[in-house]
Amino acid sequence: MRNSFIRRFHVKGLTLVGFLCILSPFICDFSFAEVSAAPIPVAVVTPQGQKSLKSWSSDDFRKLLRADGLISVQKFFDLSTETLDWKERADIDLLNIYGQKPNEVVRIPRFMVVREWIRFHFHRLSGRVSVEVSPKAQISMPKSALELDSVQKVELTKRTTVYQGIQLKIRTNPAASRGEKLYTENCLSCHSIPGRKPVRPDQLTKSVFDQFETAHRAFKNFTLTARDIRGLEVYREALASEKNEVKSSP
Repeated sequence: MRNSFIRRFHVKGLTLVGFLCILSPFICDFSFAEVSAAPIPVAVVTPQGQKSLKSWSSDDFRKLLRADGLISVQKFFDLSTETLDWKERADIDLLNIYGQKPNEVVRIPRFMVVREWIRFHFHRLSGRVSVEVSPKAQISMPKSALELDSVQKVELTKRTTVYQGIQLKIRTNPAASRGEKLYTENCLSCHSIPGRKPVRPDQLTKSVFDQFETAHRAFKNFTLTARDIRGLEVYREALASEKNEVKSSP
């Protein structure tokens, strides 16, 4: 009697297991289906206007997905700009990444992309792409200022297009041109990040240079030489002269 009950229970159990095995693909597909989110458009912005480059679908992102669920932003940049020539690509030094909320934008200097301080996280179930800060990023500020929950579009541009009034019109002085390059590629790269104290060209004064090493202690091997300081000072004065402004006093 007892053995008969066990056999009946065993048969019913196997039947139930078999039935669940048949249904399991549908259950899994219903619960864990990969969703295709809206495509993310990428455009390059110049003083002459905007040019569409590529529209990234969820399937495109899945092809770039690494085992850790992350995507290299450098790879994303290279594939987005493959239709541009080398000079157009070299001119891009700022990525404007927009989120869902109105006026929600994170400005990522390109040097952070090259150094892999920034990464994309692809969420398989929602198809959503978010921006994260890499643990190896040397950023002495709240990382949340560079993070975004959902990317809606990306604009690639030059800093001088976004930040007006920092470019010299007359380039006869090599020291001034050198200072402008140093300012846009280094000072503005970091100080244009949300949450950082902005440094305008007219603020490149002696007192700022004197406090430089103390203020940048968190960054290793980050110093200004006498030649660098001279270039920044001449750049500041040349820019002020072009604008007919009073030169900043030291």
